[in-house]
Amino acid sequence: MKYFILYGLIGNWIAGLFMTEETIKCLIAFAVLIGGAIVCEMIFTSLKKKKQYLLCLGVLAAYILIYGVVMITVILILYVIAHMMESQDHAPKTKRTSEVENRERRNLLLLESFSSDKVLRSLDSYNQQLYKNELENLFYDDSYTEQEAEMRIRRWDFYIDNPMEGSERWKKLHPAD
Repeated sequence: MKYFILYGLIGNWIAGLFMTEETIKCLIAFAVLIGGAIVCEMIFTSLKKKKQYLLCLGVLAAYILIYGVVMITVILILYVIAHMMESQDHAPKTKRTSEVENRERRNLLLLESFSSDKVLRSLDSYNQQLYKNELENLFYDDSYTEQEAEMRIRRWDFYIDNPMEGSERWKKLHPAD
């Protein structure tokens, strides 16, 4: 009975705090627990001497009730904190959004590099190298969005219909030159 009175419902929690580095919290909780137990023991002793056992049970019930309310409060606070942390997990994250955008941009650039033969055949050798470098830079540079990358790529599409002089398509369209 004394063990239950001295340690109450949160005795295991208090004993567990001694194992951690949070000694200030542990000492405060221990002081509250010991103070409550001392007051409860004093009331018990006084009531036993007067042979008022019904009041002893009332004091015990009050002691258990007080520490029970404390535990329920702690559990509710922990629940609210856990709920807030869980709601943070469901919030949109910019990193994941940027990862998705980067993946889409890279997919666009890979698709463009596979179909870039038309553009490359319409460019002279110097501009072919510029086009390849720009595709590579757009692929590895994460600062461009998918729309910006697409705009930079589409400006080269002009040369599909208007091949540069000296390009493979120019030579096919103008065999006399």
